[in-house]
Amino acid sequence: MIDRQGAIKISQMMETIIPKDVIAHGHRVGNIAYRVAVELKLSDIEKRDVVIASRIHDYGKAWVKKEILRKPGKLTADEYEEMKLHALYSSQIAKMHKKLRRHGEMILYHHEKIDGSGYYGLTDKQIPLISKIIVVSDIFDALSSNRDYRRAYGTDEVIKIMSNESYKYDRRVFEAFLRIVDCKNLKPEYDRNLSLN
Repeated sequence: MIDRQGAIKISQMMETIIPKDVIAHGHRVGNIAYRVAVELKLSDIEKRDVVIASRIHDYGKAWVKKEILRKPGKLTADEYEEMKLHALYSSQIAKMHKKLRRHGEMILYHHEKIDGSGYYGLTDKQIPLISKIIVVSDIFDALSSNRDYRRAYGTDEVIKIMSNESYKYDRRVFEAFLRIVDCKNLKPEYDRNLSLN
């Protein structure tokens, strides 16, 4: 099993080739996902897993064309297929390191929704719990962040958007997420001192 020092070392190596905005997004998603895991009373191992998988879930975007990543409008069918590859690439990055191999599936399915509308069409019981947590955390951070083509939405707006699509998320995970937002237990930046032990 990977330890805190191992996770830091891998992150430092990858940070030389991964865009800074992808790294920052991974840290923020990790922070949110960790708090959801705590709220769900998951084990220490599961909490560690969710942070590690969150940190590197989008590293594969380094191999997707920038014009696709930053396109303001709807992606064409071909562009969407290329965008979907980032989940596979991120998973492959994890699987290249023996201590991260078991995180590969968690990362691969981080765009899956329980209604089957995700990248691979998986439904509820087919999706790992860690992936379900990353989905919600990822969407919250993506909508809360500025993009080249739009401003960041405020927290209330994001919650409204996500609540309108709550049927896509695991109910228990989404309710835990709403509780950490409601109790203002969500920091805007990733806590780099977060203990993985």
